Amino acid sequence: MDRTEHKSFAGWVRPDRARLKGEETVMTRKMIDCRKVPSDNGCTLTIAGTEDEVLDAATAHAVAKHGHEYTPELREMLRASLETAEPALA
Repeated sequence: MDRTEHKSFAGWVRPDRARLKGEETVMTRKMIDCRKVPSDNGCTLTIAGTEDEVLDAATAHAVAKHGHEYTPELREMLRASLETAEPALA
């Protein structure tokens, strides 16, 4: 029975982690926190994940909730605001 069929979590590896030669390597997670970016609506959303996931979600959020226009410049501004996620959020 492979892991997808097994009901137990024994031996399960989180999708953001990989095992190499018996060692565990943790992918660096990124985050963006609306509280650190000036906004008119006092947004408190924090988004964490891989860099691409965060950029996609943060760009969609900026357009939908903050009224920004989708542009490559917006995406680059958000990329510059990315931080490494703290271990408690990782």
